[in-house]
Amino acid sequence: MTRRRPERSPSREEHELPATDVAVDYDPQIPEQPLGIGILGCGWIARDAHLPGYAKYGLPVRGVFDIDPAAMADAQSRFGVPAYASADELLADPEVQVVDVAARTEDRFPLVQQALRAGKHVLSQKPFANDLDEAEAIVALAEDVGRIVAVNQNGRWAPAWRTATLWREQGRIGDVVTVSHAFETSFAWTRERHFNDQAHFVVYDYAAHWFDITRCWLAGKHVEQVRAWDSRGAAQPAEAKTPWNMFAEVRCSDGATATIQGTGSASPDVAPVHNFALVGTAGTIRGHVLDEDVVELHTAARSTRIVPRTTWFPDGFAGTMAELQNAIIDGREPFNSGRHVLASLAFGHAAVESAEDGGRPVRLDIDL
Repeated sequence: MTRRRPERSPSREEHELPATDVAVDYDPQIPEQPLGIGILGCGWIARDAHLPGYAKYGLPVRGVFDIDPAAMADAQSRFGVPAYASADELLADPEVQVVDVAARTEDRFPLVQQALRAGKHVLSQKPFANDLDEAEAIVALAEDVGRIVAVNQNGRWAPAWRTATLWREQGRIGDVVTVSHAFETSFAWTRERHFNDQAHFVVYDYAAHWFDITRCWLAGKHVEQVRAWDSRGAAQPAEAKTPWNMFAEVRCSDGATATIQGTGSASPDVAPVHNFALVGTAGTIRGHVLDEDVVELHTAARSTRIVPRTTWFPDGFAGTMAELQNAIIDGREPFNSGRHVLASLAFGHAAVESAEDGGRPVRLDIDL
């Protein structure tokens, strides 16, 4: 299937050593004839990331629906998309082949089920479901009705992470022995959103992308343990209820480990940092995501540094939708399929369980 390559952004400069043998294509792979999209949920993430990403890459949005008229009106005015009178009307439209369910986690499960039963393919926002039973039920329903359900784990298409994933799949660094993440960012924005009421927001919701990409980089291994804890930050204001600091560790049976350390600062003016590293038996990949992505490959033979032309927001959101659409067209399972993401969800739920119990290790038995 021919893929349409996106136009290059003139505002970003790419620095690549002339090493064509390690070059990878981190861009979203857009189908030549993309399928029609209907969006259920017009919250801030849909308006600030989903819709901009689809518009940038020419992915056609047939219309949107939200129970909040103001949110729907804002989506209409900013992106010129039609509005449906109800979710039922959206799901009855034959021009909508893929439904992007961007509603809150607590509302997502019935909407995903409704869309699948209406004969639509589904891209579900993350976290995939409230619990593993719900997620497994969604995967089973999709298989029963012959439709594909994928998860909007858009971090998989953050250009630096995508490049790292492709290098790892090519065996550039040998067997992965350690994955590490360290981020410092402001969570001041959560005080005005429902995330502030989540007991373990950073572990469960924000770090879901970090658990998910870790799941991708530990592919082929057996995970046996997850532990995590969270705490209030030293500069965290009293009205910020959910803990802003977290640490998590994933252990594999072969001795490989992964760690995620997150620090929430109080000031939105502090520049965020989201570093990562994969250490393998034959080399190392390191870099950072969000804002300006950077990724480096270091082996005995060479060092390569790339500053990608694109960004996680909004390009990663086009990446998840494009992968689902290509899978539908090609008749295959997408890389971000619901079944593939089940392990990521298991990581996150085990981490929350551990944090609830003060960091007690939680046993898992998962082959990735």
